Amino acid sequence: MEQTLADRPLQLGYPAAHCALVEIQVLGRLGQTAASRHFEEDTQVIGRQHRSTLSNSPTDGFVISIVAHVISADDLTVFLEVARRGRLVEAAKHLRINHTTVGRHLTRLERAVGQRLFDRHVDGWTVTAAGTRLMVHAEGVEASLLAAREECFSQGSKLSGRVRVIAPDGLGIYLLLPGLGAMQSTHPSLVVEIVTANRHATLAPREFDVAITIERPQARAVELRKLTDYTLSFYATPRYLESHDEIVDLGDLYRHSLIWYLDEALDLTTFNLLHDLLPDIEPTIQTNNIAGQIEAAKAGLGIAFLPTFIGDDISGLRRLKVESNTVRSYWLSVPRDLRRIARVRVVCDYIEALVAANRANFSRSLPSRRP
Repeated sequence: MEQTLADRPLQLGYPAAHCALVEIQVLGRLGQTAASRHFEEDTQVIGRQHRSTLSNSPTDGFVISIVAHVISADDLTVFLEVARRGRLVEAAKHLRINHTTVGRHLTRLERAVGQRLFDRHVDGWTVTAAGTRLMVHAEGVEASLLAAREECFSQGSKLSGRVRVIAPDGLGIYLLLPGLGAMQSTHPSLVVEIVTANRHATLAPREFDVAITIERPQARAVELRKLTDYTLSFYATPRYLESHDEIVDLGDLYRHSLIWYLDEALDLTTFNLLHDLLPDIEPTIQTNNIAGQIEAAKAGLGIAFLPTFIGDDISGLRRLKVESNTVRSYWLSVPRDLRRIARVRVVCDYIEALVAANRANFSRSLPSRRP
């Protein structure tokens, strides 16, 4: 009885580090003499294509040409870098390879998947629908490789590598940076990058390993939890308060110089914190970071609206005895595919422990009035 290709199961083995799209062509049928030969496999590697010729059958034989278009981890790494940066040259700089090499990786990858992954424009490269679908799997491969590398090269309990933490300027400068000494002592080879940023609405998961935000993030594919609540209040120097009109309630602040952020320094919701309390207020001193606001207040230029866990500890500033009733939250988010990486977990654990140790400072109540 004559066998067809469908009658005979064919099992192929490829290295686990590669994904193969296999095209099988029946080139012809072997005669009885050829069919009696033992199984033979001849593999030629041409670029990333594997071509194998197999011949074996108990009664009748086929010559099968197998072309495996292999997707390599290197190709996926280049693909992700171009997708994130939007420009081939910028991706090449970051990867420290020639831009023509980047182009070859992308050409090979598009040939392997059989679809166009980018639309090329004068002002940059944008990911196609097929590229967007591939990114999900490529990021999973990337995370697996990072975790594997970490398992192989970490020495004992000591961690190395880099973790990028994006945090609001106040929390980053006045809590995280001063408080990560214990982690540095335990993991001296671990590099923690603290990037202070107050605009988070358009933050993409691949811009950070760990993010702390004021607004609840809308990004998908992240693990999210509330880190802590915190309160805000008004601060000025004693000299300023003594030399200006008395402040009894919030309405009195309209007669004073207020210090706040530039409108482009914050997402709209956070920028409106001050304006929700004092509609139509026009701050006379504006800066793009909290350190500038604190220095302006210390110089007696006006009244700053600060988180109490920061303002209460600034020498030379006094909290005003007007109640703002302003409570906000910090949110901690981590891309899901990075959560299993040990160094990312350790940094998250240290941040949460640091916040827990300062929990009382985040919700300090309004000080009682002095007689």
